[in-house]
Amino acid sequence: MGSRLRWMVLAVTGLLTAAQAGAQSEEAFQEFMKERRAEFQQFRSERDRQFHSYLKRQWEEFRAFAGEVEDPAPKPSKIPEAEPEPDKPPEPVAVRTKEPERTEPAPEEPAPREEPPAVPAPEPEPEPKALTPEKKRIRLSALGHELTVAVPAAWGKMRLERRSPQGVAKFWKAFAQGPSASPVLKSLADASERWSLGDWGYLRLVHDLGRKAASGDAESRLLAWALLLESGYAVRAGLANGEVAVLFRSRNHLFETPYFRIDGERYYVYDPDGDPVTSGLRSYKGDFPGKVRAAVVASRRPPDAAPEEEARELTFKYQGERHRVRVPVNPNLLSYQDSLPQLSLANYFLMEPPAEFSEGLRRQLKAELQGLPPREKVELLLAFVQKAFQYKRDQDQFGGENYLLPTETAHYSHSDCEDRAVLFSWLVHDLLGYPVVALDYPGHVATAVALPEGGQGRYVEWKGKRFYVADPTYVNAGLGTAMPRYADAQPEILPAW
Repeated sequence: MGSRLRWMVLAVTGLLTAAQAGAQSEEAFQEFMKERRAEFQQFRSERDRQFHSYLKRQWEEFRAFAGEVEDPAPKPSKIPEAEPEPDKPPEPVAVRTKEPERTEPAPEEPAPREEPPAVPAPEPEPEPKALTPEKKRIRLSALGHELTVAVPAAWGKMRLERRSPQGVAKFWKAFAQGPSASPVLKSLADASERWSLGDWGYLRLVHDLGRKAASGDAESRLLAWALLLESGYAVRAGLANGEVAVLFRSRNHLFETPYFRIDGERYYVYDPDGDPVTSGLRSYKGDFPGKVRAAVVASRRPPDAAPEEEARELTFKYQGERHRVRVPVNPNLLSYQDSLPQLSLANYFLMEPPAEFSEGLRRQLKAELQGLPPREKVELLLAFVQKAFQYKRDQDQFGGENYLLPTETAHYSHSDCEDRAVLFSWLVHDLLGYPVVALDYPGHVATAVALPEGGQGRYVEWKGKRFYVADPTYVNAGLGTAMPRYADAQPEILPAW
């Protein structure tokens, strides 16, 4: 073979070898890209993939802050009774502020709902279709309502194999690559809207689902965390002493609730079934990609609890005559209200009672108020709240501060000053329509009422009106009389209703 021919053979052989190598390289690259595409497609979105990668490496240690106490001043252990005294000339009371310096939003007012037209009783629901093996039917409850949801059976098989950032990341990967949560979240959102649950009720509903759909305590919390993330809430998962914790961001300032400061925001511990985390916690920095929002815990209107009535009969004396009032309460609503974390005091003067409670009291007390002059109307309501309820400090009744809404005050055997102030101010607003404010003293809460024709005794000036002191805790005290212990104190004025 001549040299030229040998050169051509070598050249062709080299080209073939290079082509084969290139083909193998291309095949390897295509196989790699195929695997990457398959892995990417397993995640429902680029957001989920990024979050999974983020969870594996971005955890830090955060310090716990004990739940704050809004008013550390001690309350009276025993309330004095006022002695009858003659009318006094008007006497002003100094106040700390003319306007309350509150930075948090007022309770949200939901959009008014149109009353549905009367309809005949619904037909019995057909028997549910048999589920495929991939689904599991669970029953949830909220405020006495029940909801059946078909959830992916795979959720019950997910395990937190290691209580570590990598273990949480692996749990999230199993959730994000598994069946879509959208049908379940739509069912929860529809129920939440139907029953006006608000954010707090929705958090409770999702927690209930996690508890019933997952395999254990840690898994139930992580499933709830994942579903709340998919629902658009600012929540975090954390690890503390080997336990999983779920934290949420709130638009309202919460008291008596432990929290962690993450990325400059307060994240409160949500754990209705166990002891809250009160020590160091490891969690990740940075929110779930996309738009997330803090939960609104305070809502101006209560949720729609399933009808169930219990009644408490209360008696009181006014001007020597005994009165009886039957107070309706709904145990389904009370259970929800009992779960609420403590909000700032100002919120309790804005959160309305349910219609059945309002209408029940309105029917009975309107008749008692008929024909009385304005001052006597207010003093009859004062006598009702002062004498129909027994006084006890929250620390003695509940073991800690626990502001009550009007329905709770009507339910519990005892109440203290802020509970009575909330109930009384609402009665004045609802039954009489008179302007009313709360007087927030250190260690005590009272109210003040603006009468149509003025009055006597101690008053505060606010927005161009005179509001006469009305203390629903100071037994036998009439309008314009302050408890001696607080007669010279300077209260802060909080608007009511």
